[in-house]
Amino acid sequence: MELGAVPANPLLLLHHDDDVEVFLNGVAAFSASGYTSDYELFPISADAARSLKAGKNSIAIHCHQKSGGQYIDAGIVEFK
Repeated sequence: MELGAVPANPLLLLHHDDDVEVFLNGVAAFSASGYTSDYELFPISADAARSLKAGKNSIAIHCHQKSGGQYIDAGIVEFK
């Protein structure tokens, strides 16, 4: 993932089924149990937000399926 600039107030935009763990630049950013039925905004941990830099960053996501369908879609947005 490449950022033109570091967002002042970054949030995760996630749509997931089921449990999810997100890491930014190797730092735990967010985790949740269950699923979402649409895209939702979630906070990024302070340590993960501090790890973001202009240019290339890495995002790693683990989604654990319990039953039914499985999907994950994620992005970073700036809250204004």
